[in-house]
Amino acid sequence: MGITPGMLILLATATLMLGSYKVLALDPPPLEDFHVPTGIDPKTATAENFTFRGLGVVTPPVAGEFVIAAVSFENFSILKGGSVSAALFNYGPGSVNGLHNHPRASELLYVLSGRLDVGVVDTTNKLFNTTLGAGEIFFFPQGLPHYQSNPSTTDAAAALASFSSSNPGLVLAAPSLFRSGIPTDVLVKTFGVSEITISQLKTPYRPHF
Repeated sequence: MGITPGMLILLATATLMLGSYKVLALDPPPLEDFHVPTGIDPKTATAENFTFRGLGVVTPPVAGEFVIAAVSFENFSILKGGSVSAALFNYGPGSVNGLHNHPRASELLYVLSGRLDVGVVDTTNKLFNTTLGAGEIFFFPQGLPHYQSNPSTTDAAAALASFSSSNPGLVLAAPSLFRSGIPTDVLVKTFGVSEITISQLKTPYRPHF
């Protein structure tokens, strides 16, 4: 059987997709079976090198507080080059993990308990938002701004996030805009508000994320 035009199109599409995958790979290909801390011989590695016990049992935060316990190559070295990391999120009643993005990774959020309002904004400024319950998952694409919020005024919530990079990066919207040193006149013209408003937004505070 000869190669049809449809087969050529399918082959070209597959080739482009494969090429895109290689270009967009978030971590470089590993050069070893697994990474161990400097000074440790891989031949002497044990199961403990593959185990992280730092999350433990987290006490639910009080109202308005949001607590993160992250697992990346910085505190679990074997993840280096592994294209994966994770974080345990604990949301006190009424707390929010404010607008942020991960420049080097996509994120899957799995709700462990409670309920969460979540949303992500694409490059056309369209908001995709919903409410999640325990056992449900939401996908945040790489680099897009997103948030999670606990709508309950009485109950805590918890979620486990997994990332497609051992070092996903984190850009917090409010601090990056208002506490990074961007000139006030630039912010005034960008947002169309007064200098007083910008000054208020620049006032240091303890964010809930």
